[in-house]
Amino acid sequence: EVQAITTRLQELHAKEGDAAIYTMPEFIKKHSSLNLNAMSMATNMKMLVLALEGTPYAKVLQPFADDPDFALENSGLLELEAALNGYVNTQVEQIAATKFRAKDRDQILYLLRRQSDLRAIADIYRLKSVLRADRAFIKKRVSLSVSNMTPRQLDSLMDAKDAQDVIHRLVNT
Repeated sequence: EVQAITTRLQELHAKEGDAAIYTMPEFIKKHSSLNLNAMSMATNMKMLVLALEGTPYAKVLQPFADDPDFALENSGLLELEAALNGYVNTQVEQIAATKFRAKDRDQILYLLRRQSDLRAIADIYRLKSVLRADRAFIKKRVSLSVSNMTPRQLDSLMDAKDAQDVIHRLVNT
């Protein structure tokens, strides 16, 4: 579902005229509440949020659609992706914490958090490398909701002066 939403957001960002209808694997489509046709007809954020009405994703995207200063350009797409990834990670963490026995739960949570950390590290590195971004910029555009790293370790990576400094600081995490 998040991939379908992200794909549509990328199309809106690229201002493509006709949207390709995202094709979901059948086993996912059976459990999905997304209206892919309505999503493909959306030509802006407000319309996309309306197409997502009744799904939890509408609530994630609504604050962005309501913000008159928000734009998909200028890294807005990164903010949306971070918000969607944060939502998904939090949901998976809650499911794992309540539905699995201790040993299985601990392993699933460790893997989820490690996956989230790897994505965050890659995103921080990329933002430092390409944009020389500071902590405030990164914090809005990288999902840090689920992590095995301490807040101090994450802050250290975001405070790195450049991409090489991120690598240097990673050695100490």
